[in-house]
Amino acid sequence: MEERRRFPRLGFNVEVECKIINGVESEPGHLQTKNIGAGGICLVSLDEFKVGNNLELIFSLPGITNQIHAVGRVVWLVPFNVGSTLTSRAYDAGIEFVNISDDDREKINQFVLQKLPV
Repeated sequence: MEERRRFPRLGFNVEVECKIINGVESEPGHLQTKNIGAGGICLVSLDEFKVGNNLELIFSLPGITNQIHAVGRVVWLVPFNVGSTLTSRAYDAGIEFVNISDDDREKINQFVLQKLPV
């Protein structure tokens, strides 16, 4: 598969406060990232988002004092089995940032570049 990302991604686990903001608003939930970059994140969720859902995202990165605030759009979803039963599902959700300040995007980019192996 051809890599189409404009920004590098870092496999990194961060807790993200997340809620759906288009359609029916949801209660905030706390999810974990699988990876992160200045263009978006991959979240791991037990709930199945819909491609096109807009999500309000709030998270912190180590060494950065202020929280990152962004709105992201679900652009892909990949289910996977959890545990030994076929009915236990979780989802990797690819989230593209669609509304994020230039300052917050740059904070993420600098964090990723500092952590990536040389």
